[in-house]
Amino acid sequence: MDPEKTPRIVADPLQAAPFIKLPICSMKSGHITYKSGFFRIFPLLIATILPVQPSYSGDILLQGRVRDRNTHTPLAHVNIFLKQYGVGTTTDASGSFRLQVPEEALGDTLSFRHVGYEIRKLTVLQVQKQKTVYLQPRVIPLPAVSVEALRQDASPIRLDLPQTIATISGREFVLRGYLDAGDLLRTDYAVQVEETLSGKKLLGLRGGNPDDVTIAIAGIPLNSTLTRRFDLSLLNLDDIQQIEIIRGSNSTIFGAEAFSGVINLVPQLSRDYTLRFQQRFGTYRNGAFGLQGHRDFSTVQASLSLFRSGWNRPFTDEPTHQLTNRTAYLQGMFRWIFNTKKPPGRPNRITMLWTQMQTAYENTRDRENMTSHHRLFFVHLEKSLPVVGPLSLLAGANDATSDQSLRMNAGTTQISAAERSFHVRLLKEFVTRGPHFTFGYQYRFSRLHFRETHPNGQNAFFLSTRPQRNHHGLFAIVHWTEALSKSPFQLAEISTSLRYDYIHDAQFDTELHLNPPGAYRPGIFVDNRWSALTAKFGFQITGYRKDLLYKAYFNFGTNTKFPTLFQQMSVPYRRADLAHLPRLDPEKNRSWEIGVDILREVSQHPRFFGWQFSASIFQNYYDNKFRLFTAPGIPFTFYDNTFAARIAGMETMGRVYLFRKKLTMEFGLSRYFISERAAFPFKVDSKRTFSLKIDHAGYRIQVFWFYEGNQYGWVRTTAGLYESVEIPAFSNVDFYAGKTFELGRLRLNLNLTLRNLRSDPYTLEGLSLRDRRYMAVLAAEI
Repeated sequence: MDPEKTPRIVADPLQAAPFIKLPICSMKSGHITYKSGFFRIFPLLIATILPVQPSYSGDILLQGRVRDRNTHTPLAHVNIFLKQYGVGTTTDASGSFRLQVPEEALGDTLSFRHVGYEIRKLTVLQVQKQKTVYLQPRVIPLPAVSVEALRQDASPIRLDLPQTIATISGREFVLRGYLDAGDLLRTDYAVQVEETLSGKKLLGLRGGNPDDVTIAIAGIPLNSTLTRRFDLSLLNLDDIQQIEIIRGSNSTIFGAEAFSGVINLVPQLSRDYTLRFQQRFGTYRNGAFGLQGHRDFSTVQASLSLFRSGWNRPFTDEPTHQLTNRTAYLQGMFRWIFNTKKPPGRPNRITMLWTQMQTAYENTRDRENMTSHHRLFFVHLEKSLPVVGPLSLLAGANDATSDQSLRMNAGTTQISAAERSFHVRLLKEFVTRGPHFTFGYQYRFSRLHFRETHPNGQNAFFLSTRPQRNHHGLFAIVHWTEALSKSPFQLAEISTSLRYDYIHDAQFDTELHLNPPGAYRPGIFVDNRWSALTAKFGFQITGYRKDLLYKAYFNFGTNTKFPTLFQQMSVPYRRADLAHLPRLDPEKNRSWEIGVDILREVSQHPRFFGWQFSASIFQNYYDNKFRLFTAPGIPFTFYDNTFAARIAGMETMGRVYLFRKKLTMEFGLSRYFISERAAFPFKVDSKRTFSLKIDHAGYRIQVFWFYEGNQYGWVRTTAGLYESVEIPAFSNVDFYAGKTFELGRLRLNLNLTLRNLRSDPYTLEGLSLRDRRYMAVLAAEI
């Protein structure tokens, strides 16, 4: 790109791409040298920011689409420019572009440039004839251009400390035909997905428990205040742009309680279709359909999604009984860009999203029923204020209810919980010639109505309480970046953060009636106030040579996790001979991690295109770790503590790219050493994965093999002792295939999924967990 030539902005009533800012840089002797010029491109969506130059009288209108050469998927945010005349544009969400150029420019060259693809240059005449432009994906992001897309889907993780992050595109879910978020995430070598009888899918990272992982959408935590868990099967990934898997406890922006990591979901706000319909069917009478609609109205975007699914699973030991699960999902999105006549910069915008998720579960064998409703609404305002500058304000509300009934010999046990929470996050960045500062404030208020009724009997009791939580969080993050001139590394980054959290928990209207009298040990239902100051530090160095990118990082820090409301409601019994009440102090975590990441591109070889390798070692130390257990004959969950626990581990991943990235082989390995199995029950201590992906001319094939090691857990007896329980190791193979067909404006996606090709007879509580399954999906888009 020529920094001496500024492109002319062409007004196009059909263009709808965001504002793109491109810092110009060049390569000299393998070093990155930044120049002061900027290349700014505005479509009509924000075209009124700058005055538009009049068109030449003999303009030629170029229009077409830009696609990935291998997958044939449309590419958004591709920069297209004609430097001789200083005109340019960008592709929209569907990969489409429109550009007016002078008639005398027929023989001149147009450049197509995207950070993840090789630059392609075509003459105006070639673009006019072929309509579709295919770009070759790269192994290493384009070094000659650094793109900062100031878009609605920008993730706050870019402001956090350097850490191990894996990003999965939502398009990957659509194209590969995965069943749900749990099915997709289990392909990651550091993820363990736990599936309950009711169909809930809970996620663990790096050997940790599900309540050690923060699940968030657009930065708003979805974890229940009651248990700090979230069911992944509720999510519809058709409305997710990307999933960010943030491993480790180094995150500051997402809160102090993410001991194992964060799963951040970035909503899909721009779409490459107007209407989409999908139908799915498979094993266990699994059926689902979805309908999505999207429309752009100049500076306004709106979309609506509907999804319904269900399945029936028989018990292997009692085929006349079965599990039935039904889900319904509804989501609406609205985004408005306003005050676009401001000076050039980040546009002001407001985004609103509303989601409703419902599930119904029935177990005819155990006479158990469960229904749940989860509603989420958030508003995200990004506005530039005088003096203060750009500011980000996110406000959201959660409303979750669940009702469960379990028929026992003595009667029916009923549990109901209704949780309402409100969340606010304020972010402010300050960019100076030296450090980059980020300041933030978070507030979450939660109120719960919990009621549990047990039948009359020896251990029967009635419990009703209305606890509430106020959680305040303040944090500051400082990044310092320094260019290194005489070193194998060109860039050094130092980051540090401080975070302060304050929590006040209170219980109201508590009723407790026990049989036998006096079985409850007092001391649980009291007001609790906690505060914690946590600090983190990260250091990263990055180097670049021709066709080679490498980096190394080190980080360490502290974290705090506060007792959940459910842990505070734990009610030990004297007759169960449980010696101690839970020690209701916050859990503490100290961690460190060292890692490397290397990418190599071999563009001239006919078959071998490049490779990638990453590895990390880490260690987590826990103080006052809560342990979950149940006592025989008592349908209630209890907690106690272990004073110290530790998880150490290593994770490695390698990729090999062949035939211009049409074929990708990926290897993953994780190994964890867990000191206290009772604190981390039934966690896999080793996992190995191998994936072979083929993308060619719109055809998609993937073979996925995995191995998960033995799982050990301890069950506490009435004598207060633990008994070891083991789930044996296993391996299996999954197969995915798909194809996209285009018939004019209509686009058809066909997917076939075959799970557990090596059928395993292993059962748990009468359910076959590793049996062979299939799934087929048909989707149509216009």
